[in-house]
Amino acid sequence: SKIYTDLNKIDTSRSRADLKELVLVAGDLNEEVKSFVPSADKLEKVFERDFGGVGEASTMVAKLKGQFAETKELKIDEAFSKIGSMIKGLNEQGPATTKGITEFLSRIGQLPAAIKPGIAETAALAAVMEEANLTAEISSGGITNILLTASKNADEFAKQFKMSREEFLQFLTTDPVAFLKRFA
Repeated sequence: SKIYTDLNKIDTSRSRADLKELVLVAGDLNEEVKSFVPSADKLEKVFERDFGGVGEASTMVAKLKGQFAETKELKIDEAFSKIGSMIKGLNEQGPATTKGITEFLSRIGQLPAAIKPGIAETAALAAVMEEANLTAEISSGGITNILLTASKNADEFAKQFKMSREEFLQFLTTDPVAFLKRFA
């Protein structure tokens, strides 16, 4: 088929079987195969030590793409580049792991859009939490609970922050990370 003929044109050291696996991942994610496979191939090479099999890194990053406003509308190759670079940069700056960062991002990414921090801020929080020896499960759960509790109990939080309810909700939804810092 045409797809498999196109695979032969990709400049890679990856086996044809691995490329076929990436074609299946593209199909599972409803992504356009021709642009997905070369981008996924590059992403997989960068993170091959961090994830198990072929397609795991690209599946995870593609799912993260859909969870955050700043990446949702990006083309897949742009999202792989932006998210992949961000994670790799945090890896190189400290002991935070790719798995820890991506798990934290995935968990926080499920928050309602109004109280969800941006993807870069969330990745930085993930690195800080992991470097403090907190697992992604524990730290993201704590942050999720704080943000959800604050949004549900805006009147009480507004009093503590010496703001009107409207001012507090504006603050919380405009900059959830600033809220977390001030809350801490």
